[in-house]
Amino acid sequence: MIIQRATEKDIKDIAHVEMQSGYEHPPDFDALKNTSALFKNRRERVFIAKENERVVGYISLREDKNNIGDIGFLAVLKEYQRKGIGAKLMKYVEAYARHQNYKELVLVVRDSNQKAINMYQKHKFVIIGSRKSGDKIKLIMSKSLK
Repeated sequence: MIIQRATEKDIKDIAHVEMQSGYEHPPDFDALKNTSALFKNRRERVFIAKENERVVGYISLREDKNNIGDIGFLAVLKEYQRKGIGAKLMKYVEAYARHQNYKELVLVVRDSNQKAINMYQKHKFVIIGSRKSGDKIKLIMSKSLK
């Protein structure tokens, strides 16, 4: 398993992972457009997990103005889930954030996504709030890096 910084050459593979991760997207969700947008934001970093040259997972991290890292996306191909790939991506991003002197990592997750919440809590993220998004409730989670 290799984790590395993604390039624009990886956009199609990342979009494939997003659509084959088992996550329930809105009907109008365009994975290719969404993934392409990640590479247009200079504050965004995307990292991929590769197994035998195949992209099997990815995570995105955006630095805000207060030196806080915002984890925007984390997805792993369904057939590669429960093998520790998400955990490895989280550890990699945390190490990267510490190296960049970020003081905190934050993320938002649907309150119905218990599998993800459990993983984030294993990585010492705590729920610091919630917000309503349409008919869904999203939890805001944070981890101090100090």
